[in-house]
Amino acid sequence: MKQFDVHHYLGTARRTSPYLLNVQSSLFRHYDRRLAIPLVLAESFPGSADRRLNPSFVIGGRTLVLATLDLTSFPLRAFGEWVANVSEQAEDIVNAMDLVTSRAWE
Repeated sequence: MKQFDVHHYLGTARRTSPYLLNVQSSLFRHYDRRLAIPLVLAESFPGSADRRLNPSFVIGGRTLVLATLDLTSFPLRAFGEWVANVSEQAEDIVNAMDLVTSRAWE
């Protein structure tokens, strides 16, 4: 499983979050968990998405929103079949994670 791979999500929230985006470095591939962010169907995303925090993707003809604040560690059994790799949007993904962990205060 490569960084920025998208897999079907096998968890209970898969109706609204059909995919998981693996954001974990391959340095830690020997662990049985992956740091991932759910991809939520745009029509199911609560509120309005902030493009910096919640970039969107089109996968399988559907628009999905990166639920960056739902970043968590998932067991490997939560990952289904591989769907895509979105490394072409790596900068947007990493910027969203950086925004969440920024030490900047307003």
